[in-house]
Amino acid sequence: DSDARKICVLSADGLSLLSQLSVEAQPNFLQLLSPGLLLLAARSHERPADSCSKPGSRLVILRTELGALSPVKELPCAGKISGMAYDTARSVLYLGDCQNWVINGFTVPKVPKVPKVPKVPKVPKVPKVPKVPKVPKVPKVPKVPKVPKVPKVPKVPKVPKVPKVPKVPKVPKVPKVPKVQQADASAKSILHKPREQPGVNCIRKLSMARTALVTIACLAGLLSFLLLLNSLNSRSIRLTLRPCAKSDEDFIQLTEERLARFQRGLRFRTVSYDIGRQDTQQLAEMVSFIRSSFPRSSVKLTVINQYSLLYKVQGSDSSLLPALLMSHLDVVPTDGQNWTKPHFDAVVEDGYIYARGTIDDKVGVFGILEAMEYLLAKDWKPKRTFYIAFGHDEEIHGFQGAARIAEHLRTVEKVQKLEFVSDEGMVVLDGFVPGLSAPAIIIGVSEKGYVNLRLSYNSTPGHSSMPPAESVIGVLARAVARLEASQQPSQLGNGPEKAILELLSTYLKLPFPANIAARVVLNNLWLFKPLVSYRNPPTNALIRTTTAVTMFNAGIKHNVLASSAQAVVNHRIHPSQTIQQVVDHDRQVIADPRIQIEILDGIEASPVADCEESSYAFQVVAGTAQQVFTDGRVLPGIFVAKTDTNHYLQFTRNVYRFTPNHIHMRDANRYHGVDERIGVTVFEKAINFYYHLLRNADLPREQFSLLGPRLLRLRRLLPHLLEAHGDQAAELFDFPVTVGVGQSGQLLEVLAAVAVVVAEQRPAQLLAVQVAAAVRVEDAEAGLQLCSDGLPAAADGGAERGELGQRQAPVGWL
Repeated sequence: DSDARKICVLSADGLSLLSQLSVEAQPNFLQLLSPGLLLLAARSHERPADSCSKPGSRLVILRTELGALSPVKELPCAGKISGMAYDTARSVLYLGDCQNWVINGFTVPKVPKVPKVPKVPKVPKVPKVPKVPKVPKVPKVPKVPKVPKVPKVPKVPKVPKVPKVPKVPKVPKVPKVPKVQQADASAKSILHKPREQPGVNCIRKLSMARTALVTIACLAGLLSFLLLLNSLNSRSIRLTLRPCAKSDEDFIQLTEERLARFQRGLRFRTVSYDIGRQDTQQLAEMVSFIRSSFPRSSVKLTVINQYSLLYKVQGSDSSLLPALLMSHLDVVPTDGQNWTKPHFDAVVEDGYIYARGTIDDKVGVFGILEAMEYLLAKDWKPKRTFYIAFGHDEEIHGFQGAARIAEHLRTVEKVQKLEFVSDEGMVVLDGFVPGLSAPAIIIGVSEKGYVNLRLSYNSTPGHSSMPPAESVIGVLARAVARLEASQQPSQLGNGPEKAILELLSTYLKLPFPANIAARVVLNNLWLFKPLVSYRNPPTNALIRTTTAVTMFNAGIKHNVLASSAQAVVNHRIHPSQTIQQVVDHDRQVIADPRIQIEILDGIEASPVADCEESSYAFQVVAGTAQQVFTDGRVLPGIFVAKTDTNHYLQFTRNVYRFTPNHIHMRDANRYHGVDERIGVTVFEKAINFYYHLLRNADLPREQFSLLGPRLLRLRRLLPHLLEAHGDQAAELFDFPVTVGVGQSGQLLEVLAAVAVVVAEQRPAQLLAVQVAAAVRVEDAEAGLQLCSDGLPAAADGGAERGELGQRQAPVGWL
């Protein structure tokens, strides 16, 4: 190698480097003199003082031994070399110098001979095994002589017909034997059981069949009754907030200024291509625009990692847990998509704003900022502390944005727990399922995890003309086919999907008898689980971990057998399963130890947030959604995509994924798709959603109890009632009632304390009437009837104390 000034020794096949030797000069010529000796002619870049025709020429004798090189002797410069001869007998090298007309002879040192390896002694020959003597032939068996034919038997003559036997005359009936009064054991053993009459067995079988049919009919009737009872007791979500209307004083109108700010934010090309590949210049410009456009909101702003934003609105009550509202600034690329509108111009056409990021998720960013700016302008001072977080890399897993914000909350803000987290997610959907005429307000209470698995199988390559019994591609293809045929098990009933289906049964408006059938099926999943678990894409994604084969690679040429094959399988993990459980199931289904399963990457599914109507956090988020989207029906849901919320699960499990966007099912593919858009009026509703979410999260918990505003109203009236009518209350409950709601804090606690005392002195039935009568108080005037409503009048003397009168207060709703 002249350029690198090295001499390399390669193996005969040229695939491996045995050794190399660096030299000072530039190697120019190599000649093998004899086995073990090599002549090297080299020249340096520096011009020597002598008269050689090749400046700086050097001649070196090298020794080669087992692939290694070592210099033996360096010969003086000999001018321009024109020829060479080597006398192996005398070990003399002759070089011709055409410049000086001289032949120079040099003695070449002999290479010591390698001692011969002693011959291995021959293995003595194994003595021949003596031949086995031949077995003598078996003599032939003599043929058996033929048996002579048997002579034919002569025909038997026909037997003459027997004459008919005359009828036997009837035997006279035997008189009945009188019953034996006492029979000994031996006589009883001799007696035979009387033979049953022919119709007895048939009658007995019919009776048994009738009994079985009656039993089956009774069980079927009982089962039908239970199924119908279950369907009538279907669950529902009751929300207590007052609907939002445009006529409200605090309704935020979408002015041209607010719309222009949203359009300006959409024009920033804050695209996230991949981890480490973002347009940071556009992100910096958008952050600067937000800070200048919302000056009040930026008073308590912390910039995290240059481009992510964290706002803090300090509350006055430190005993209340803070809440977190979040969104993200970045968007996905539009490369390769055929839009009908400019991608980032934010044009308004037919009542829609078209641009990347309108629904994912700059509507959340500007909806929150507009609502917060409006509240702060009204000198809003909340009791609860609120954090607003905007990450800048959600589309590429949020490691530099949301993850850093969560670390800042934990280490700097010293946040240990949050009341709830509200992030992007599911939406208000028209046409969610057939029969649901109202829009579905779907609140994501859980988020599916994911894992990418690489399946691989390796074998020896070969020519396609001589294929083996099983090819590499065939083995891996069978494994993939097994995975698709044996999907992950149904998790129906183990996650929030049970509540979703039961709630759907109450919302569906189907013609009779389809409505009854739907309610019976969806409210009795313990029986109809296999029917509901039948695999179709929407139901499949809801009730189980999905399996999707996304990549398959094998082969290099049409006539060469592939030596390896690889497939990538993507699982979206149901909240009730783990990554390890999914991998174990795949390994069991494939049942082929030759297939290697490797986890490429993955995230566990998130825990399920509280979604009962008794949950305060769920009531705040879901109640606010129905307060703004008034004609919708609330449903909990499982979000199948990934968000930044997994970075905040350390603070709370009550994470709700809802984007205030109202679309039809046919527009769902606009997420990350072509012609992404949002309605102008929907953006106005989004601002009001976040406004009411901030206001509602600051209300007392009692506002969201099962009794709702009625309980708060009664709580305010009870102290005045007891003060004005203490004597009547004491007579009603047989003891002085002096405690007021203002001191106890909870009306239900007061009623429970009353119930404990009264239960010791009054019957339980009378107690229920008395408590119901107290709860029925709706205003101060109604308190005058507290004693008489549901109790016998003492003046007429028609009943003793403690008896029930004809009028009783309704107690079922309590």
